Amino acid sequence: MERSDTPAQITDLHGLAPAARQCIREALEQLIGEAELSYDFYREWSGGWRCRVAVAGRARGQLDFVLFHTPQGGILALPLPMPERWRVGPGIRASDGGMWTLDSDGQVVPATG
Repeated sequence: MERSDTPAQITDLHGLAPAARQCIREALEQLIGEAELSYDFYREWSGGWRCRVAVAGRARGQLDFVLFHTPQGGILALPLPMPERWRVGPGIRASDGGMWTLDSDGQVVPATG
C-alpha cells in the first residue's frame, strides 16, 4: 500500500468499529460535551465507510462521519458536512493524536488552529 501524507478513507471496517465509535465519541465530547450517541455504520457508493450518529441529550441532532486511516496508522472520523465553527477551530483529533480538518476546498488537511 502506498503511503501518503493525507488520510485515506477506510474501505475495510472489519475489527475497526469499536475504535471508530471511540474516536467519534471523543470528538463529539470535545465539541459539544457529553451526549447519548447511537451509531449506524454504512458503506458509501465509493466503497468508503461512514457512520451516521444520532445525538441525544442537551444537544440533539444527527451527524454523518467519514472514516479515515491516518498516515500514522490512526483512525480519524470527520463530520461531513463539517460545521464551519468546527472546521476553523482546533481540528478533530485522530486516534493517533493528530489533529485534522477540512480546507476551503473540502480536502482533509492537518489542523493548524
